[in-house]
Parts: sequence; C-alpha cells; structure tokens
Amino acid sequence: MLDRNMIINKLREALEPLPFIYAFWLEGADAIGTTDEYSDIDLWVDFEDAYEEPAYEAVENALGALAGIDYKYVMPHEHPKIRQRIYHLAGTSKYLMIDFCWQLHSRPQEEYIYYENDRISAAKVVFDKDQIIRHKLFDLSEVAKNNQSRLEEAKYRRTQQIRAVKYVRRGQYLEAYAYYNRYVLEPLIDLLRLIYTPAYADYYLLHISQHIPTPEREKLEYFARIGSLDDKSEKIVQAGQWFDELVERLGEENTSMDDSVERLTTRPLHLKLIGSVCAGQDIFCRKATTDDVEMIIQMDHLHRHEQISKAVIQEECYIAEDTTQIIGFAIMDYSFFHCGFVALLIVKEEYRRRGIGAALLDYLFLQCKTEKLFTSTNESNTPMRELLRKSGFIPCGQIDALDEGDPELFFVRKKEAK
Repeated sequence: MLDRNMIINKLREALEPLPFIYAFWLEGADAIGTTDEYSDIDLWVDFEDAYEEPAYEAVENALGALAGIDYKYVMPHEHPKIRQRIYHLAGTSKYLMIDFCWQLHSRPQEEYIYYENDRISAAKVVFDKDQIIRHKLFDLSEVAKNNQSRLEEAKYRRTQQIRAVKYVRRGQYLEAYAYYNRYVLEPLIDLLRLIYTPAYADYYLLHISQHIPTPEREKLEYFARIGSLDDKSEKIVQAGQWFDELVERLGEENTSMDDSVERLTTRPLHLKLIGSVCAGQDIFCRKATTDDVEMIIQMDHLHRHEQISKAVIQEECYIAEDTTQIIGFAIMDYSFFHCGFVALLIVKEEYRRRGIGAALLDYLFLQCKTEKLFTSTNESNTPMRELLRKSGFIPCGQIDALDEGDPELFFVRKKEAK
C-alpha cells in the first residue's frame, strides 16, 4: 500500500527539476514529528506566478502516476496568493488525505517567516532553491497587542455568562448550549492559549490536547462535557471561578498594554520534543516556585539548598517538567556585568540527551532581559560544550586560574538586532 513517504518522494522527484517550482515543504504532523496512522499530509510549494496551471498539472500528474485520484476538492482560500486543493489516492488509507497548498512566488516573505524551534507550526523543507523558508526567534512583543485584545474580549465574555444562565432557567437547552460555548467555554480556551501558546492564541481547540498540560486538558474536558440543564447551571459557576484563577495566573489584571509585553515573556513555554527516545513527549518550562524547591534539590548531587532556594525566591530559577514531575532546572541571574548568565543547568540523569537541556536554554534565552546571554563550563565538560554549540552559543573567552589544568570557557548567545 502507498504510504506518505512514497507520496512525498514521488512529488519531490517530479517537482524539483521544474524551473518554475522554487520550494517544496511539509507542514503539520510531518514537520513537527507527530505523525500517526490517522495523520493527513500537509504539503506546500512556492511557484512562479505565471505558471499556475502547469504547477497544478505537475502535482496532479505525479499523484496520478502513483494511483488514481479518487477524490479532489478545489478549496477557496481567503489569501489572494494561496491556492488549495484536497486529494485522496485510490488504495491508500482513508485517513491519508493530501492537503496541498500552492503559494505564488510574489507572496510577501514577511507573511510566512517561521519561528526557530517551533513545535506547533513548523516547516520541514524537502527542497528550497531560493531561500523561501526562513526562520526567526520568537519575540513575544510581536503578539502582545493582539493577545491583550483577546484577553479583554475574554474578560468581557466572563461578565456575560448570565446570558447562558437565563436560557438554563427558561429550560431552553439549545440556546443555553450555544451561549455556554460562547460565554463560558471559549473564554477558558482563550486564557489557556494565552498562557501556554501565546504565539498561537487564536488556535482555539486545534491540537490543544498536545499544547496544554494534562491536568489543564482534563479540566477543560470536564467543562466541555455538558449534559442536562442542571449540569450547565453547576458548571457555569465552576467555570467562572476557574476563569478568575487563570486571569490571576496570567498576571494581566488591571495592567496596561505596555506592561503586558513584559508580563507575556514570563509565561510557561510548551515544547514538543521530537526524538528517538521521547517522541511526542510534552515538556513545559516555567519559573520555579517555592513548592518546587525540594524536588529541584533532589536532582542536584551537591545539594546546593541555599543557592537554589535563594534563586527561587528571587525568581531566577527555571524548571522543565513533563506532566508528572520536574526533570530539569536552571538558574539565570544578571550578576555577570549586568548581563544574563546561566549559572547552573542540571537535567535529571535518566532524562539526559533527550533535548531537555536545550529546551531550558532556549527558554532562558527567551526570558533573558539583556541582548546577550552568557554562561561558562570547564574545558573538560565536553557534553556541555556540545550542548551550548547546538543551542547557538559561541565561545567568547576563558579563565585559566580557576581549576588547575582545566580552563573555564565562556560562551555567549546574542539576540538579533531589530
């Protein structure tokens, strides 16, 4: 039976030699490494504007050479520079739909720059002849204005939950259902998105089970499961209480839009680690709290209780956790010439070499308030040096007199100039 790899390879062979096709890439599950037996294929090409019909023909001829196209739908696309068609090939799994998008080469490139290390929306390049696919670091300030508006809208809806209540009391289930979704459930979804996926606050329920911690998902599912009118009435009150708790966590109550930019950068970062050891594992990075201290200390074989406790109190300690436990932590302060400095980074032994250290370093880089983030390690610490290299740090100096015969090497990662 044809599989996704055979389809992708056939398309690459057919499209790459064509001079009017500039790039071919994958999005969706293929790009972030979460494919399963139910995944479709999200495909994109960039083509010369004058060759629209030949671009369609090239794709459909390649697909037809593999198997008959037993389903085709030309989908209207709201963007004037994008064309979209849905296909299915005879003899393939009924779930293996092919969602193909053609992008005109004249589409402005600033519209589709991807974020580095993004595990929610990414591009996996098959070929790129003209630097079509570009990446940049995620800057939370870019979405702060829109997210502030979304927060205000959610707060407004919270005040209007009485609209659902009145239909419950009237005994009108359908109307109560509609208003429950709009004024009770959707505001909760918006807040969870603002907390865990601020770059994708408008994603609503799309793959939300992969994007928020399991306890939050289970709680949201509880409020989504509504049966009788009495059930709605009870859950409206409970949902309102949870909404208020989430607003408090978000830290946006009675703040201005300017204040919100800085506060946005303190939110937990969700990372979908893709690798041979922990494919699809949910990892969340956030600031540590006093409740985390004992678990953090257990990971430190030197038991630096005072240093860790002080860092937590001063909000300089950050943790990586999965859905059950803390699996790594780091301390970042500004004692190194008033620049960000990673003073300590430890990952639980059984979780090492799974990308946890890199995830923490990326998170610290996002949180760092200065243009440069520094750290150091001994010359003999080869694994740490390799981790720093892979995480974008470059050597910037050394001190020879700290550990005899084992220099302390310093590294820096710089933010791009705006």
